[in-house]
Amino acid sequence: MMDIQAIFNSITPLSSAGLDTLLSISEEINVPKNTLIIVPGKIERNLFFIKSGLARIYYETASKEITVSFSEKGSILYSLNSYTSGKAGKEYIQVIEDSVLVKIDQVKLQKYYQENLELANWGRKLTELEFIKSEERFVAQFFKTAKERYEDLLRDIPDLPNRTKLAYIASYLGINQVTLSRIRSI
Repeated sequence: MMDIQAIFNSITPLSSAGLDTLLSISEEINVPKNTLIIVPGKIERNLFFIKSGLARIYYETASKEITVSFSEKGSILYSLNSYTSGKAGKEYIQVIEDSVLVKIDQVKLQKYYQENLELANWGRKLTELEFIKSEERFVAQFFKTAKERYEDLLRDIPDLPNRTKLAYIASYLGINQVTLSRIRSI
């Protein structure tokens, strides 16, 4: 299990006072497998950091679910729309194995951003890192093959096929499960 202070400092190093402030508005929660922590149409007032466990971000169409990301320990889970503009998001975020999350109230966090330059910079860096991850996923989707994206996924989360449904991985890759089986056998 990752230490929450290490997770916070991985974004950008904080002073002990900055860490203490974040810890004061943090709450550790145990979340059972298959729980939806963020749903579309709802303004989410919390950020979640994964201490242990695995989650996926997905969207629904009339006929299917489309997985766009997997996140494990050290990652943040949040609705970008809710976080940046206070509007309802469009994504689902589901923990797909029993997980320990650290929840931070966004209203309290935004208050500290206004009062504390160090925390404001931490929040800016957090957002920048998330935008970079989004860009990398976007570029990979258009410029890499499904096999290359699968290899990237396994480099990032080597045991993912043992931790989640292959249907979720196939959805993430934009292929069917038969094609995923072929890729995995190569």
